[in-house]
Amino acid sequence: MVKSSSVCETVGIDFAKVALQAVRKKATNVPHLSAYLVLGDLCHLPFRNSIFDKVTSADVVEHLLTQQFGLYLAELHRTLKPKGNLILHTMPNKWSINYILAKFARFLNLLDIKPDSYEGHVNLQTPHSLHKYLRAAHFATTIWSTTGDFKGLRLPKRFSLINHILLPMERCNRLTGYFSRDLWAIGQKC
Repeated sequence: MVKSSSVCETVGIDFAKVALQAVRKKATNVPHLSAYLVLGDLCHLPFRNSIFDKVTSADVVEHLLTQQFGLYLAELHRTLKPKGNLILHTMPNKWSINYILAKFARFLNLLDIKPDSYEGHVNLQTPHSLHKYLRAAHFATTIWSTTGDFKGLRLPKRFSLINHILLPMERCNRLTGYFSRDLWAIGQKC
């Protein structure tokens, strides 16, 4: 084990005091971490230009309206140093089988199970749309998706033929980007 005296400086921002309090409580137990937590607006970041080497955005995009998403990306670009990296995660992929089946199930009321809830998710992305937004915000991007799983979402036996078609499709590498639940992106400031 190598001991390091270096400190990782981290800045977190949220509009909810309760979220910042929860992070502050957990961050005090992490060695070599200096966490600065800011109450603020993601569309108007209270930081100077070109201050951050890296930015991580986890599970934020899907909660922003389309216009807010554009402003958010512009702010991330503004606050990143030249050649700085953005690591972004969003879910569910708008094309994911899980999301599509959940919508289908609610519409037809056919499933005997409760699918994942995506309430509060107002801005779902596809691999293509996420790439398009990031390019418009002047990021060189790489988009990928994790292999999706149904997280227990199965059709009843009377729909077994559909189960036999959809489950193998989900595992097909060429279709992973279309049907997996999670989308990831790395954007480098151009």
